Amino acid sequence: MAQQVATHGPRSAKWPFAHMARETWSKFQKVRVSRVDEKKHWVHPKDRIQFWKILEGDTVKIISGKAKGQVGKVLEIDKWTNKVIVEKCNIGLKTPKDFNPSPKPPPPPDRRVGPWWMVEFERPIHVSNVQLVHPNDLNLPNPKQMRVVKCRWKRIEITNDPKKKDRFRWRRFVSGIPGDKHIQIELPKREKKDPEADQEDTRWDTPVKVVREFTFAPTYLHPLPRGVIDELRNKRKWWRYLHRPFV
Repeated sequence: MAQQVATHGPRSAKWPFAHMARETWSKFQKVRVSRVDEKKHWVHPKDRIQFWKILEGDTVKIISGKAKGQVGKVLEIDKWTNKVIVEKCNIGLKTPKDFNPSPKPPPPPDRRVGPWWMVEFERPIHVSNVQLVHPNDLNLPNPKQMRVVKCRWKRIEITNDPKKKDRFRWRRFVSGIPGDKHIQIELPKREKKDPEADQEDTRWDTPVKVVREFTFAPTYLHPLPRGVIDELRNKRKWWRYLHRPFV
């Protein structure tokens, strides 16, 4: 009997190496493929990348496939399938759930194929088909002139104090080019997004003026009545409260 495949994703992984854990699976399971849901290929845990050299926010160039030569920014990394999503690269069409079948069109750009609405989206690309762009070529206007490089993780000390030898950091450096081995590939800066920036106020939300209103009145009285404190004390261990002042 075929076992049920556990659905996982990069956003649901709380542990950084959760994608390396073993999971119940069966290659004979029937996977339902439709125009809305795309089939997700299963990758064995031993074949998944443990230490990634390409991170979210890096500028990469596609070196093979239909989108060969395109340059973009990595938007998302799927550690369960060893694939990445590059901004405005490897564009495909899919059928959104909210607008099919419906006469209401989805947000542009949109296309209509019969009674179905199609929208564009970035298809995932295997990490072996992309490489990092050379740090010195990021500002070039022509993508064809941008060189691709490999990188390696190197441990560097962050202090010259001999008493503090354990202070170090892991950084990425250019690999494969003899004269550029000292060039460091900067880590992408993650922008801190406000989770409430895109939310709209509803009638169930408390107004900002009410939340910021100062309603606390300081007092010297104890927050609990005198009788409640006597009930909370343990009567069988009365000796614990002999040295404590009565409230």
